[in-house]
Amino acid sequence: MEKHLFYPEKFPDLLEKIQPDSETIKATIKNYSLRFSDVKDTVVEWESRFPMFVDAFYDYVLSENTIPTQDDFYACYIDRNSASLSDKNLSKETADALKARIYRAYPSLVRDIFFNKYVKENLISAKVVYNGDLDVSEGIDLMVSIDNLHCGINLYTDTKRSHEGRMKKKSRHDCFENVIYVDFPVNFNGSLRCGDFFLYGHQEYIDLVDLLILMTG
Repeated sequence: MEKHLFYPEKFPDLLEKIQPDSETIKATIKNYSLRFSDVKDTVVEWESRFPMFVDAFYDYVLSENTIPTQDDFYACYIDRNSASLSDKNLSKETADALKARIYRAYPSLVRDIFFNKYVKENLISAKVVYNGDLDVSEGIDLMVSIDNLHCGINLYTDTKRSHEGRMKKKSRHDCFENVIYVDFPVNFNGSLRCGDFFLYGHQEYIDLVDLLILMTG
């Protein structure tokens, strides 16, 4: 059986194409308001295969050179996936549950893009890569390569729901044989507050660097 190996040249870095740096992202989102709905549906949350949220988010960032608001992100997702969603003939209840899920997913997407840019700007001794295919198809939120060691970082909040989501995500992917997988659950004790957002900040960066040193020896 052919080995499942990570080849860096197959996964170009999307972060290099994203113009806003981490400080610009903070300044952009600090006055954004967040709102959420309690509407939930088990099928929407875990079982139905809707188009990926991350694709629409990064499409917006790359086309507009800024971070979308929560409403902008929802509108972009619906517009980008209008044909696919139309084929599903969603009931009003399911559509409302999907909207609520998109609104809940939004802060984590903002949190990840900020932290990914922050890590890339500060961890200059390593090659730091975010790639959509690595994220969606391989379950790797951030690839950090130090010399010839490749570390696949999985970012998620240290909550029961996020741990459940992480286990489901892990089960969907075959691991690269030449990648060290690093789970990085983060709680928000001491995290960076920016308006309505909690971001992974400098302390989480230090914690990640310490973990990478431990994992790579």
